Amino acid sequence: MEQTNQNQFKCSGNCLQCLPAQRAYCSSQHAYSNMKVLDMVAKAVLSMQGEISVIKEKIETIQNNEANIFDPSIAQKGDGAVIEPQNNSLNI
Repeated sequence: MEQTNQNQFKCSGNCLQCLPAQRAYCSSQHAYSNMKVLDMVAKAVLSMQGEISVIKEKIETIQNNEANIFDPSIAQKGDGAVIEPQNNSLNI
């Protein structure tokens, strides 16, 4: 802990070297910094949840479309979704 002007302290990062009162000051500063970091992380997570919801909806849409491709009741003749049997008999 280094003392700057007007009894302000600057944390050196090694709290074990500080006096108890100085450690309390440092601890409060660390807690405040950690709270700011956690707040930023929480905002990022909320933002990502929104993005994840959009991605999840897109995946569900793609999965539904893929399911429809292989559903013979929906597929139409000639669209490539239904494999039509071909007469491959050999006339000898």
